[in-house]
Amino acid sequence: MRYAIIIVFLFIFNPFFSQDRIRMRYENEIYTLPCKVNGLELRFILDTGAARVSISPTEAWFMLKNGYLSESDVGGRTQSILADGSIAENAEIILRRIEIGGKVLTNVKALVKLNNLNAPLLLGQSALQQLGGYCIEFTSDGCFLTIGNQTVTRTTLEKNKASTTYVATGNVNLRIGPSTNSEIILEIPKNDFMKEVDSSNKDWIEVNYKGKGGYAHKSLLKSIDDFPVFRTVSNTNLRVAANTSSDVIDIIPASSDVRVIDKVNKEWWIVYYSPNKGYVYSSLLQAVSSSNLSKSK
Repeated sequence: MRYAIIIVFLFIFNPFFSQDRIRMRYENEIYTLPCKVNGLELRFILDTGAARVSISPTEAWFMLKNGYLSESDVGGRTQSILADGSIAENAEIILRRIEIGGKVLTNVKALVKLNNLNAPLLLGQSALQQLGGYCIEFTSDGCFLTIGNQTVTRTTLEKNKASTTYVATGNVNLRIGPSTNSEIILEIPKNDFMKEVDSSNKDWIEVNYKGKGGYAHKSLLKSIDDFPVFRTVSNTNLRVAANTSSDVIDIIPASSDVRVIDKVNKEWWIVYYSPNKGYVYSSLLQAVSSSNLSKSK
């Protein structure tokens, strides 16, 4: 009995059995993993076939300029042969600290791909070997990297799972992480749309905006379902600007439901007619009561 208690104690409290589960982000047909490199928040593609971690000259220069890398972290030059037979020039660097979830990797050997200013960030074996046991898990909630798990499991991923469309209620900063201290990727203009990726954080929503992933503060977003519904009284042009000479994005059939996002003036309103946003002449719309809603396109 005493030995059984010891075994249970070790299983529960031994860090070998502890697990860390990190959600990966799906964007542009690729899953990326959030990491902190010397305190800088970055997203990497897992590349089990790469011997080392690699970054682009753009990230390397930013890190040097802002103190995330020092000159002592930079080594010599190397060459590597690419799949097409061409030769790539690399600079060797040491990444002193990489944080992945609760796991901390130290003194990770990495390469800067000098030939490609926009080379993807790859998390290769020089980092992955320090993780110990890990697996990539697909569930109905998304894709996760689980650290500390020796068994690879895979379930069906619901790729067509519906996600909420959000509207920026003002100019919104899209950030690399869920914090006001995180780097700003870009500014999303007022009334622009984005798709929800994950809304489990209390204050931030992970979104996809025109193919770019990041975090936006919940207080600055509004679900498309919270905007009033109007119905077209006839076939209606959805235009790129608030005038009749602007290009037509789509022709909205009569008796179609749209969401009114904003009013430019008495004559022109900004509406959402999935999957587009545009301008509609207001006299061609009539309000719809909640009891008389039809399914929008």
